[in-house]
Amino acid sequence: MPILQRMTSPNPPKAAPEEPEEPAKPEEPKLPAESSREEESSNPQVIAPVQPQPAPKPQAPAPASSSSQPKEESSKSESKEYDAKTYEKAGEYDNRQTLGNVSIKAGSIILENKTIKGRLNIAKDAYGTIELVDCVVEGPLYIRGGETIIITDSRVSEVFVMESNGNEVILAADSESRIGKVTAYTSVVLDESTLDSSRQGFSDLKVASGDPTVYVTLVNTLLTRATVEEETYLYIDGGSLISRLRVNEPTMIHGEGEIELLTIASDNITSYIIPDEEEKTKNRFDDVEYLEYSTALAKPTGLAVAYTGSGFRLSWNTVAHATGYRVEMTADGLSYAKSQSGTSIAVGDDFIGKSTTFKVQATTTQAGYSAGDWASLAFTPKQVGDLTGFRVDSVSGNNVKLVWNAAANAESYTLTYQKNGVETATSINDLTGTTTTVTLTEAGEYSFTLKTVGAADVKPAAVPASTITYTFGG
Repeated sequence: MPILQRMTSPNPPKAAPEEPEEPAKPEEPKLPAESSREEESSNPQVIAPVQPQPAPKPQAPAPASSSSQPKEESSKSESKEYDAKTYEKAGEYDNRQTLGNVSIKAGSIILENKTIKGRLNIAKDAYGTIELVDCVVEGPLYIRGGETIIITDSRVSEVFVMESNGNEVILAADSESRIGKVTAYTSVVLDESTLDSSRQGFSDLKVASGDPTVYVTLVNTLLTRATVEEETYLYIDGGSLISRLRVNEPTMIHGEGEIELLTIASDNITSYIIPDEEEKTKNRFDDVEYLEYSTALAKPTGLAVAYTGSGFRLSWNTVAHATGYRVEMTADGLSYAKSQSGTSIAVGDDFIGKSTTFKVQATTTQAGYSAGDWASLAFTPKQVGDLTGFRVDSVSGNNVKLVWNAAANAESYTLTYQKNGVETATSINDLTGTTTTVTLTEAGEYSFTLKTVGAADVKPAAVPASTITYTFGG
């Protein structure tokens, strides 16, 4: 019973929770270049650090609530007496504060030493990485944007992954963080690979009705409980474990991780992982179809990054028997992951100028085949720098010497010039230096336009050309 035959649900998806109102009062960020950090108030509110609690193996929690919708009433009542904040500029905000409702509307933001009594909303236009450090979020965290959310030495009561800007949201628990229930309406990666040995991190995951198919990846993550209420592609890596997994909708389970107890509440479940125990509900659904990995898919070949005219794209060759691909991009402080069916993917502008590692893995839902090895490529997407200093340097007789400053990542330059009022222009191509001399035969006003030319894998500058005018002769 291949799972992909059931990947369109006969019932319409449940409506996602309404967008909470956005708080006001934007706060100016601490710019990274400044040497001093924000000054703390004279009577700062001390946020107690998260105390590590050993958890050698997740235990079964109390039964979950049947409601799949977030509740915001408590956060409203608790936060009404505190100031609301909106963060709209990249930077580090590290002064100690107690706030009400908070909204983040930009990426590359670090919130530190904050106690948030209300809800924390990461808005749709907040692209990039967002980090919470030594924070306490007493209300719910709504993720409607962002790409990588890092929770470091912090406590978050509840998380709702609502939208993802078309990308898979990476939600990472770092150091001694503790996060309550995570409800995913769209694809998400839960990552505890940098969590301390106390392993408090994530405990409870619910996949709710949202996207037609939800991709969930566990990276070195221990979950006490997980409930699947939407058709799901669940990947449990070798360092991950789910103590109690209940599957209410058709699901494909991949990976080398562990499942201690699997509760079968749906038919058409296919798994490459055999649980320690298995139980059926009173509806007496069919057994899970357990598959064995027999043949690993080939490693993707032909990895390349090129500028296509609208942006950089990473591409690779098709792998036989693959039904999808797993893509990861990592650079200085940036990370991106996505599962998809195609053989190319756009590279975000955040990676331009950064030494980036691109990784691609072929995955499959075909019986008898397993995911293959990762192929990797180290590459720095480059952009042509600004063209500056273009000017007439000297004139000798009919010869006019032009000079300019070298533009970063320019392979060559093209000069076009003409006398004003004359339709025909003269072009000089493939100039590799930063100077050239042209010979003019008629007096008058001339226009000179210099344009940078980058290699095929270099993005043109935002302003790639520079034009000057010069009056020659009398």
